[in-house]
Amino acid sequence: MKKNKWVKQDRGNCTLEGKGLGFYISYNPDTSKSYEGAEGEFIKGMCDMVFSFVGKERKEGKETALRMKRGKWLVLEGDFRKEYEVAFPNYKKCLAVYKKNIAYRSEVWSTDY
Repeated sequence: MKKNKWVKQDRGNCTLEGKGLGFYISYNPDTSKSYEGAEGEFIKGMCDMVFSFVGKERKEGKETALRMKRGKWLVLEGDFRKEYEVAFPNYKKCLAVYKKNIAYRSEVWSTDY
C-alpha cells in the first residue's frame, strides 16, 4: 500500500493533498505559531475578536483539519494524522475519521454547525 506523504507548508503546518480531490487534510503542530510576523499579528487580533464574540477562550496546541471546497473546515483539536493517513484519499473515510472523533471538534473553527 502506498503511504501518503505530508508536505510542509510555509506557515508551519503540513498538508496531505491529492490532485483534483476537492479536499485536503491540514495538520498544525502548534497553533500559536500561526500568529508570527505582521500578518500573524493581524490574524491573532481577528481571532481574538471571534473568540470574544462567541464567548470562548482560544486554545493553542495541535490541530488536524479536513478542509473542503468553499471554505468549509472540520477541525479536531489534537493530532489525528495517523487516522487520516489510513483514510486518505477517500473522502467518505476521511469524513468518518472526523465524525468518530467529534468529541475533539474545535467549537470555534469547525464550520459544521
